[in-house]
Amino acid sequence: MLPLALLAGVATQLRAEEPRPAATTDFAGLILHLSEDPGKFHSDNFVSNEPGYPSAIEGLRALGIHGGAYIGVGPEQNFSYLAALQPERAFVVDIRRENTVQHLMYKALFAAARNRLEFLELLLSRPPPNAPEGESSRAAMSVQELLTAVDSRGASMKACEQTIDSVSARIEENFGFPLTDKDRVTLRHIHSAFAEAGLSIHYSSPKAVKQEPTLRELMLARDTYGNHVHFLASEKDFQFVKQLHARDRIVPVTGDFAGRQALRKAGEFVRDRGEVVSAFYLSNVEQYLRGAQYAAFVENVRRLPLNDRSVLIRCAFEKPTQRLPGDHSEQADGQFWPHALLLQRAQRFVELYDEGAFLTHEDLARQDYLDWTSGR
Repeated sequence: MLPLALLAGVATQLRAEEPRPAATTDFAGLILHLSEDPGKFHSDNFVSNEPGYPSAIEGLRALGIHGGAYIGVGPEQNFSYLAALQPERAFVVDIRRENTVQHLMYKALFAAARNRLEFLELLLSRPPPNAPEGESSRAAMSVQELLTAVDSRGASMKACEQTIDSVSARIEENFGFPLTDKDRVTLRHIHSAFAEAGLSIHYSSPKAVKQEPTLRELMLARDTYGNHVHFLASEKDFQFVKQLHARDRIVPVTGDFAGRQALRKAGEFVRDRGEVVSAFYLSNVEQYLRGAQYAAFVENVRRLPLNDRSVLIRCAFEKPTQRLPGDHSEQADGQFWPHALLLQRAQRFVELYDEGAFLTHEDLARQDYLDWTSGR
């Protein structure tokens, strides 16, 4: 779930505190070309708070959604969707400049890490002393073995400082992205939070009324067949995302779903390459788009290069009248997280909107979702 401040019209625009130097690579130039002015936020979206993502991945696989271009929002949950969809490219569009900085941090960590274990060592500043030796043994680690290895040692703040310095240098020197002083403060805040909390890090909001799922719980989440589908649960999935990053195919963008630039230009970029958007992960951003804001969002979806298989992935927190195929309202590790990850054909969504079918956000969670469980 994404915070209220992600919304068009609600987010307060921040004035640039310093001149933005130019990008020095095509990758960084594309980020700046697509991005809009950022907005304020009241939450730290360090990790996702949607542990039901395995249901959506199960649905995507059952429906045969694969390849194309992906658009998403938020932090690391996008990597699990990418591993499942295997797209040609991805754009992660979020109104928070902090999200762009966090994804650049991830890109630097993917570049530095040879495998999942090294990635978690760098992310959490926890070099585990009892890790298996050799690439083959590390690649074969189960997700529980991976977590146990990382848990075997506390954080090294010296390692944290070294990683912050190396990540900053890689972002500017290798990726060609010009970090501002505020970006550097943001990077330090994000990476230090991962070092301090470790696998217990979670989505943080001052208005939270319950404990959100931790990174550990997100990594251990399973689909209905009992499979772990987090991108760090499989070395193969990790390596796919790593290669996408190496090819500069995961582009973080500061942008508004109801804005005039980010989604439109990303769609034009995809169309110019003869591709279509196979999946657009919305989280629950729609919940806060009202009136003209929502109309602008629908128009942005309409302009995307879509086909009859393109899907929207949305998170619904309303209590449905019946159990939905992506429902995750269940007990997990002592916590209760009622929500559903729903899939809908993108073109059908636009058609229904034009027909006036969506009068409330609750209508989105009750109409026209795809049931991939039929026939079981």
